[in-house]
Amino acid sequence: MIIDRNAGVTPNRYQSQPLRRTIGKRIGRADRDDMLQALLWGSEVRIADDLVLAWRQFRQELERKKQEAQLRRDKTRWRLDQVAVLAHEEADKLLKKLAEEDFEAEEALAECEQALQALRN
Repeated sequence: MIIDRNAGVTPNRYQSQPLRRTIGKRIGRADRDDMLQALLWGSEVRIADDLVLAWRQFRQELERKKQEAQLRRDKTRWRLDQVAVLAHEEADKLLKKLAEEDFEAEEALAECEQALQALRN
């Protein structure tokens, strides 16, 4: 494999000279399949990282919605008119559904974090 030394992409420059030498030897011996494998591996890690970030953001959004539903439910707890009673019941139902969704999202996030850690290792 020919490495273009004038290319805009260069390997990281590590401070440790033995590490630089080792990385240089490995890149020098790499063929196209090795480079493709490294590219795909790096892409998989980035995709897994993006997926974990998306699940974390989703869980934050669920937490915000749960707090809003709890606030709505608690605001109408002591009022006895028909609208307040129905609003309290609906907010309570919403809060229960959001809690179920949050539980599933937490499990999915944990699974994605494990997969990401496995890819990084």
